[in-house]
Amino acid sequence: MSTDPNDIKRGNFGDFSRSLIKNDDGYQILNDSKLPDRRIFTQKGNSPVVEYFEINPGDCGKVDGWDDCKEGRERAEIKEKESDIKLSKEYWYSWDFFIPKDIDLKVWPTKVCIGQFHQDKSNDFPCRKASVIWMFQIAEHGGLYLDEQITGKTRGYTQLITHENLQKEWHNIIVHAKWSTENTGKFSVWVNGIPKANYEGITTTTGKPYFKYGLYRTKVNQYADENGIKGGTPKQSIYYANVIRSSNLDGILSFNKNLEGYKELKVFP
Repeated sequence: MSTDPNDIKRGNFGDFSRSLIKNDDGYQILNDSKLPDRRIFTQKGNSPVVEYFEINPGDCGKVDGWDDCKEGRERAEIKEKESDIKLSKEYWYSWDFFIPKDIDLKVWPTKVCIGQFHQDKSNDFPCRKASVIWMFQIAEHGGLYLDEQITGKTRGYTQLITHENLQKEWHNIIVHAKWSTENTGKFSVWVNGIPKANYEGITTTTGKPYFKYGLYRTKVNQYADENGIKGGTPKQSIYYANVIRSSNLDGILSFNKNLEGYKELKVFP
């Protein structure tokens, strides 16, 4: 077992770091053989380990100038240390995740995020702020949605997985992104090989996007207040495996042998 996110490789991703994780056990790399049924995994060249994230009430960290506790936020996530994105170049991302059946996802108004593309500030665009731009978010009823926030606030939601199916098995996400501060950008998402979201236009406003994943939740105090529950938002956990970034789809498929059937991904019109 390891707690260093750089003990595994992720294709052409750079280094990752723990992001405001208060509890050391909030992020662990575990031997895959000790996990329950992974269902879609066949051990044909897949990563022999999985990444485990766990968040409990009060798991709010802080750094100079920022305090999650004061902001009503909790997290157990890791992030790219810095963006190395080249504008107008295309990138492919893929990851598998599993949410245990006994985890309560209906914790609204607490918002739960299991992955996000964030962006740093840029000297080239000094008037544009660092912010989340694409968020994979658990909805009020428990399903998974893509939350598009290019302008700094939600402009639209796209359903990716229903609540009924979200905790039944492992799921695979594939993202094809062309990062651009102009209208030439693209952001497409497939779930288990099925096209779910397709966007064309500005995909980053600073030109420096990076990936974060794990568990991140906001408005944690409101859950207890509105539901009359002591102790805060309940414990949640998630498993990740086969996280990778590549310059093309072939790189994704060669890394994760279970995706061989996705060689002919249905393209968007």
